[in-house]
Amino acid sequence: MKPTNVSIKRIAASHKSRILFPGLIFALLMAACSPTPAPSPAPGTTPGGSSSGDARAAVLQAIQAHLAAGPYRVTASTTAGENTIAMHGEVILPDKFHLFSSVSGGPEREYIIIGPAIYAHVNGVWSSLQLDLSGMVANFIDRLDPTTISDVVRVGPEDVNGTPAIAYTFTYTNTIDGALITNQDKLWVGMESGLPVKQAVDGDSDGTAYHSEQVIEYDSTITIEAPVVS
Repeated sequence: MKPTNVSIKRIAASHKSRILFPGLIFALLMAACSPTPAPSPAPGTTPGGSSSGDARAAVLQAIQAHLAAGPYRVTASTTAGENTIAMHGEVILPDKFHLFSSVSGGPEREYIIIGPAIYAHVNGVWSSLQLDLSGMVANFIDRLDPTTISDVVRVGPEDVNGTPAIAYTFTYTNTIDGALITNQDKLWVGMESGLPVKQAVDGDSDGTAYHSEQVIEYDSTITIEAPVVS
């Protein structure tokens, strides 16, 4: 089933509410489904309730550390309504991405993004996309506003693919494009690294329920270079 432009936008909005992974791929998917990409609005925030001080501090510290931790690999999926976006790739914040994505089991798309330059790999050939997504890129690179998270609870030790971690749950509340978004998040922070290694999100965006998961692996040897364009 081919997703509609509205459904893609809803999934994109839900993904943007996630804290760790840049939602750039969803901007590209929206652009592919729209004649012209619409600019993404700056989000507003809705403060939430109380939290355990130590748990809240640990979550905030881990998320901030992630932004400065260096290159990483990510495997992620987001399901909203009848549509699922699966994604994997490599990221070097703030502006280098090598991503693969597919929508609801459709063909996988490959992109490389370096600053304002966007490249797509189609039928074995790299080409440059003439799209101005700079505003979307800036908005979809997630930055943490501490007022958007609340009710932080330390769950305790859990294992993530062989990595000892501490799990936390919290509520993330935000308003994007006039829609109130409330997520119930679970975040796993590596015991040794102090960095997020997994996140699971359940929430609702404008009446559409969604579930997202992502697993993160940090690797300082990752490099992302512009491809040779035919």
